[in-house]
Formats: sequence, C-alpha cells, structure tokens
Amino acid sequence: MGLKDDILKAFENNLTHDKVNQKGEIDEIKPPTGKNTPLDILATELRDAFLTFLVKQEFRITNLDAPVIIPPSNPYLGVPNVYGPALPPGTPMPVTSPLVGRAQVSETSNQVGVPNVNNNVKSSKVMLQQVKSGTE
Repeated sequence: MGLKDDILKAFENNLTHDKVNQKGEIDEIKPPTGKNTPLDILATELRDAFLTFLVKQEFRITNLDAPVIIPPSNPYLGVPNVYGPALPPGTPMPVTSPLVGRAQVSETSNQVGVPNVNNNVKSSKVMLQQVKSGTE
C-alpha cells in the first residue's frame, strides 16, 4: 500500500460506523472509497500535498562519520616527493595502496580535528528528489 491508500484507509476507518437497521440488527456502514469518490479524491489531493511539501524540504546532515578510501587507480596521485631515494625531488611518489581517511560532519563533536567539521553541517543537505515508485 502506498501513501494515498494509507490515507484513504484512515478516512474509511474513521468514517465507518454502526447503524441499527429496521430489524434491530447492527449494520456496519462504510463510506464509498472507490475510484473518483469524494474520499478517493481527498486522499489523492492530501497525498500530493504531502509529497509536494516533502520534496521542497532541505534536510541537514547533523552527524556523519564515514571512512574515505581513495583507490590507487593512478600510480601517481600527485604526492610530492621531497627526499625520495629513487626519484628526483618534486617527482610524485607512486601510490600502490589505497589512501584511507575519515570524513566527519557534526554539530556535536570534532573527532578528526579539521576546523570546518561543525561548519559542514550548515553546508550539507539531503534532498528528496523523487518519490520511490509504489509508495505514493
């Protein structure tokens, strides 16, 4: 079930009620929820309003700590060699293993010691660009 179906079911549950018929029996009365009924149209419009609202929002990453691995796809990543024994000074040293580091964005801590860790929260964002098919 998607968002629209969940909204429609909530309305149906809310508007379903019991009624005593002429024989004194209790009948459960459910509102019409078929295609193009007033509740179907309302559920569709509410779904569209929710999705429009969510897609326009800008979410911030407030805490992120992740490994960074740069594979040695190029044997010379531009690491200057100042005193390398086999290469002239200024020649990039070959990198044969991945460069491993750490990325952090946080409002509460700075475990990597980079001055802009806390400021990165203000410049980071997560956007909902499209709704996953089948969930609307």
